[in-house]
Amino acid sequence: MGWRLNNEFQASEALALDSARVSEREPPFFERMASAFIDEPTMWPVLAVVTLTVSTLLAALVVLAVQDRSLSAMAALAGVAFLAVEGARAARRRGRLAVVGGLIGTVVALAGAASVAYLRLAT
Repeated sequence: MGWRLNNEFQASEALALDSARVSEREPPFFERMASAFIDEPTMWPVLAVVTLTVSTLLAALVVLAVQDRSLSAMAALAGVAFLAVEGARAARRRGRLAVVGGLIGTVVALAGAASVAYLRLAT
């Protein structure tokens, strides 16, 4: 019985070490996608379209959360904020905080400007 428990523990420990090695070699999904768009100059127009689209969707969530007091929009904003913080933390660990932080900051600034403009024009 003791041999089996020890063997299972070693197997789980080896699996954890193996997954840690894999995560060191392969960057996270957001970083891979962001670097693919940033490192290749021919993809910059696509990056601009994606940034504006995400900003528009985020602005719509802000408007729904503020104007209509939608709980689902507030929950979605909390989820987006959590994902942004996690993306920034992962980028900081890999030394690419300036790139990812710039993208997140640009999206938030554009979404904020669009939602403020809408709320000013709607009232």
